[in-house]
Amino acid sequence: MITQKAGKGDHLSLVSTRLAQDPDMNAEERYLLRNAGASIYGGGIESVSSSLSTFLLLISRYPEIQRQAQEQIDFVLGDSALPTLADRSRLPLVDAILKECLRMIPPAPLSGARVSNKDDVYEGYRLPKGSVVYINLYRIFHNPKLYKHPEVFNPLRFIDNPESEPDPFKLVFGFGKRICPGQCLSENTLFVVLAMCLAVLEMKCPKEDEQEGLPECTTGAFTQAGEFRCQFRCRNSKRKELIDELLGKGESEVKRMNERKNESIIKDKHDVLK
Repeated sequence: MITQKAGKGDHLSLVSTRLAQDPDMNAEERYLLRNAGASIYGGGIESVSSSLSTFLLLISRYPEIQRQAQEQIDFVLGDSALPTLADRSRLPLVDAILKECLRMIPPAPLSGARVSNKDDVYEGYRLPKGSVVYINLYRIFHNPKLYKHPEVFNPLRFIDNPESEPDPFKLVFGFGKRICPGQCLSENTLFVVLAMCLAVLEMKCPKEDEQEGLPECTTGAFTQAGEFRCQFRCRNSKRKELIDELLGKGESEVKRMNERKNESIIKDKHDVLK
């Protein structure tokens, strides 16, 4: 179906666009392209949503950290511009907040499964060839030998003395040949979203919830912060107008793509009836 649409010029996705650019692609290449597109979507949705819920949970409960990050954004950008990826090097506290969110509640706490290719022994444990091995990132990130007061949300640990504690960016996306291929995309996406939230919103924990501890996380291949409440208030009307403008453009683009999709469906039905 995708190949047929690509041939008709209905390029509604990365996959169909790439197929149109190379119509002579063989079956194996089409298979790899399809899986690559599915991996970007499937792997990104869970991990990004997990990280965003963690951010909202933690930033709403640490107002002083939130205030410092917002002051940095206002100082760097003024009060009438939205942060972009180009501002990342100028907003180190936002970057540090992202690192600390990934450390506190890693989206994939056991990373990806590995299989040993030979017999091995690790700290007295025998691992026969073919053993399935998981890396417990959560325990690594909460090890007091690696991180000072690991139970405390403290992004400044990566600014005041960044070499003293491991950088979560170098761990949370995996290791070696099995490292997440979407690392750069995920990092950049999360940075922009976090920076946008901090630039436009004030995020607060309801007073009646302030004395409660952090909710327990869900378990599984991907982790989500447990249920919590967060209050939002617009802190900058000029930036809100820019956000509204971007949303309007996005909605127009979605509408245009849906119209093209519906036209393609009608064409397909018409071809079948012929």
